[in-house]
Amino acid sequence: MIMRLFTLFLLLCFLAADTQAQAKKDLLQQANELFEAGQYRSAIPLYREILMKDNKLDAKLGLAQCHRLLKDYEEAEYWYELVIPHRPNDPELKLQLAQIEQSNEKYDEARKHFLDYAKV
Repeated sequence: MIMRLFTLFLLLCFLAADTQAQAKKDLLQQANELFEAGQYRSAIPLYREILMKDNKLDAKLGLAQCHRLLKDYEEAEYWYELVIPHRPNDPELKLQLAQIEQSNEKYDEARKHFLDYAKV
Protein backbone atom coordinates (compact mmCIF):
# COMPACT_ATOMS: atom_id res chain seq x y z
CA MET A 1 0.00 0.00 0.00
CA ILE A 2 2.78 2.41 0.90
CA MET A 3 4.59 1.57 -2.32
CA ARG A 4 1.45 2.37 -4.36
CA LEU A 5 1.03 5.69 -2.57
CA PHE A 6 4.67 6.52 -3.16
CA THR A 7 4.36 5.63 -6.85
CA LEU A 8 1.22 7.75 -7.13
CA PHE A 9 3.01 10.63 -5.40
CA LEU A 10 5.94 10.42 -7.83
CA LEU A 11 3.59 10.32 -10.80
CA LEU A 12 1.79 13.43 -9.58
CA CYS A 13 5.12 15.20 -9.08
CA PHE A 14 6.19 14.41 -12.64
CA LEU A 15 2.84 15.57 -14.02
CA ALA A 16 3.03 18.81 -12.05
CA ALA A 17 6.57 19.49 -13.29
CA ASP A 18 5.53 18.80 -16.88
CA THR A 19 2.51 21.10 -16.55
CA GLN A 20 4.69 23.84 -15.08
CA ALA A 21 7.21 23.51 -17.92
CA GLN A 22 4.39 23.73 -20.47
CA ALA A 23 3.01 26.86 -18.77
CA LYS A 24 6.45 28.52 -19.01
CA LYS A 25 6.66 27.63 -22.68
CA ASP A 26 3.19 28.98 -23.29
CA LEU A 27 4.06 32.23 -21.49
CA LEU A 28 7.20 32.68 -23.58
CA GLN A 29 5.21 31.94 -26.72
CA GLN A 30 2.62 34.56 -25.71
CA ALA A 31 5.33 37.13 -25.02
CA ASN A 32 7.01 36.41 -28.35
CA GLU A 33 3.70 36.72 -30.20
CA LEU A 34 3.07 40.11 -28.58
CA PHE A 35 6.59 41.17 -29.53
CA GLU A 36 6.10 40.05 -33.15
CA ALA A 37 2.83 42.01 -33.24
CA GLY A 38 4.68 45.15 -32.13
CA GLN A 39 2.99 45.17 -28.72
CA TYR A 40 6.24 45.67 -26.82
CA ARG A 41 4.71 47.22 -23.69
CA SER A 42 2.38 44.24 -23.35
CA ALA A 43 5.20 41.73 -23.87
CA ILE A 44 7.44 43.20 -21.16
CA PRO A 45 5.41 41.98 -18.15
CA LEU A 46 5.27 38.47 -19.61
CA TYR A 47 9.02 38.35 -20.14
CA ARG A 48 9.51 39.61 -16.56
CA GLU A 49 7.13 36.97 -15.22
CA ILE A 50 9.13 34.29 -16.99
CA LEU A 51 12.32 35.59 -15.38
CA MET A 52 10.72 35.51 -11.93
CA LYS A 53 10.35 31.75 -12.36
CA ASP A 54 13.25 30.82 -14.62
CA ASN A 55 16.46 32.50 -15.79
CA LYS A 56 15.67 32.15 -19.50
CA LEU A 57 17.98 33.85 -21.96
CA ASP A 58 15.14 34.24 -24.47
CA ALA A 59 13.16 36.31 -21.96
CA LYS A 60 16.18 38.56 -21.31
CA LEU A 61 16.66 39.05 -25.04
CA GLY A 62 12.96 39.82 -25.42
CA LEU A 63 13.23 42.49 -22.72
CA ALA A 64 16.33 43.96 -24.34
CA GLN A 65 14.62 44.21 -27.71
CA CYS A 66 11.34 45.54 -26.32
CA HIS A 67 13.08 48.32 -24.41
CA ARG A 68 15.27 49.18 -27.41
CA LEU A 69 12.26 49.46 -29.70
CA LEU A 70 10.45 51.57 -27.10
CA LYS A 71 13.54 53.81 -26.95
CA ASP A 72 14.05 53.05 -23.27
CA TYR A 73 17.79 52.83 -23.83
CA GLU A 74 18.93 52.69 -20.21
CA GLU A 75 16.83 49.61 -19.57
CA ALA A 76 17.71 48.10 -22.95
CA GLU A 77 21.43 48.48 -22.24
CA TYR A 78 21.04 46.62 -18.96
CA TRP A 79 19.38 43.63 -20.64
CA TYR A 80 21.75 43.54 -23.63
CA GLU A 81 24.71 43.43 -21.24
CA LEU A 82 23.18 40.31 -19.67
CA VAL A 83 22.51 38.63 -23.01
CA ILE A 84 25.71 39.29 -24.98
CA PRO A 85 28.04 37.16 -22.80
CA HIS A 86 25.84 34.17 -23.65
CA ARG A 87 25.84 34.99 -27.38
CA PRO A 88 29.32 36.43 -27.98
CA ASN A 89 29.30 35.56 -31.69
CA ASP A 90 26.08 37.40 -32.53
CA PRO A 91 27.18 40.57 -34.36
CA GLU A 92 23.66 42.01 -34.48
CA LEU A 93 23.50 42.14 -30.68
CA LYS A 94 26.85 43.94 -30.52
CA LEU A 95 25.67 46.48 -33.08
CA GLN A 96 22.43 47.08 -31.21
CA LEU A 97 24.27 47.51 -27.90
CA ALA A 98 26.72 49.93 -29.54
CA GLN A 99 23.84 52.02 -30.89
CA ILE A 100 22.16 52.03 -27.49
CA GLU A 101 25.38 53.04 -25.73
CA GLN A 102 25.81 55.84 -28.26
CA SER A 103 22.28 57.04 -27.46
CA ASN A 104 23.15 56.86 -23.74
CA GLU A 105 26.25 59.01 -24.46
CA LYS A 106 28.61 56.19 -23.46
CA TYR A 107 30.88 56.79 -26.39
CA ASP A 108 33.91 54.76 -25.28
CA GLU A 109 31.78 51.66 -24.70
CA ALA A 110 29.91 52.26 -27.96
CA ARG A 111 33.18 52.56 -29.88
CA LYS A 112 34.37 49.23 -28.46
CA HIS A 113 31.19 47.44 -29.51
CA PHE A 114 31.17 49.11 -32.95
CA LEU A 115 34.72 47.86 -33.45
CA ASP A 116 33.72 44.37 -32.27
CA TYR A 117 30.87 44.45 -34.77
CA ALA A 118 33.19 45.59 -37.58
CA LYS A 119 35.52 42.61 -36.98
CA VAL A 120 32.84 40.14 -37.96
